[in-house]
Amino acid sequence: MKISFKEVSADNNQEVHEVYAVIRQAPQYFLNVAGVETVSLETALKEMKDRPSKHVPSYKKNFLLVTLDDQPIGVVDLHKDHPNVGKAYIGLLLIGEKLQKKGIGRAVYENLEIWVRKRYGMEVLVLGVSIANNVEGFWTKMGFKKNGKTYLWGEKNKTTQVFEMEKVLEKIG
Repeated sequence: MKISFKEVSADNNQEVHEVYAVIRQAPQYFLNVAGVETVSLETALKEMKDRPSKHVPSYKKNFLLVTLDDQPIGVVDLHKDHPNVGKAYIGLLLIGEKLQKKGIGRAVYENLEIWVRKRYGMEVLVLGVSIANNVEGFWTKMGFKKNGKTYLWGEKNKTTQVFEMEKVLEKIG
């Protein structure tokens, strides 16, 4: 089982369609957090783009296509040096529903952690868990703990409470 990550660009039409095909394989996630079965291609494209912001100068948004044995199976929205320098925020780690509950999500996360440490030398990973999408147990198994921060997140159809979780990463030897 070979898991890899490919940085994708919103300017590359083929990559956008590969990402969108994967997103469409997880309708339950979008029903849970946004109240829609899937997002539009335009919404997916918007999320892939790095928007101007008040982030630190070293901030970088990465949108990654996850492949398993060279087949697209998931996407990751990753923000380097967010919310602070030395932290990376996982905005989304999504695997197609047919591949869930098979250990693939764990393998993808473990490979992502290695990728983040090698690529950016991050010390902490942060993510938000929507109470409408019950995945706290998965992230707890991956070593994340609640950090006490909460916020509202939402789209037109639905707003949900989110709590943050963090994991301090081991130094690369």
